Amino acid sequence: MIVAGDELSHTQRGNNNTYCQDNELTWLRWALSQEEQAFLNFVQSMIQIRRGQPVFQRRKFFQGRSIFGADVDDITWFEPSGAEMTEQAWNSGWAQCFGVRLAGDLVAEIDERGEPITGDSILLLMNAHHEMIPFTLPARYEGQQWERLADTALPDTKTASFPAGEAYELQGRSVVVLRSQPPARGEQPAVAGMEARA
Repeated sequence: MIVAGDELSHTQRGNNNTYCQDNELTWLRWALSQEEQAFLNFVQSMIQIRRGQPVFQRRKFFQGRSIFGADVDDITWFEPSGAEMTEQAWNSGWAQCFGVRLAGDLVAEIDERGEPITGDSILLLMNAHHEMIPFTLPARYEGQQWERLADTALPDTKTASFPAGEAYELQGRSVVVLRSQPPARGEQPAVAGMEARA
């Protein structure tokens, strides 16, 4: 649950039922420390990413299957090797690191003018392990680049591009958000040796 003040690092000291409290448990402090201001900036950047990316504003649930006539799923899960997650990988008790790609060209919705809604493809990498894990960025087409939007292990994340097919150093207990433009119409699928359904 997200409540007012979370973005200001207001914890209510762990109390989840403060409706009758009129004290420091519920009062919001507007004078923020440097660390709290940095966290607020992070929350604002996450809101900006959500607002700017159509894949985070879907009106329908993901199908989790190939869309008719498309070479890729609307949502795809990946192992650190860059390969698509298998049933065996999902059922293993040790899986602590995985990624999910949301295809920006397969939103399958229209706007108020009847135009198809499209946007960037988003790749979320999550590592619950305490050590760094190299994560091979999946490739959908030759020459694809992923642009880093956020990395929770790097407080002052700078925008940078990373080629698909190469490993990203995913730090322990962190989440990374990357984006990539969908392939142009008629773009060839990934070359042999690259994950063709990324």
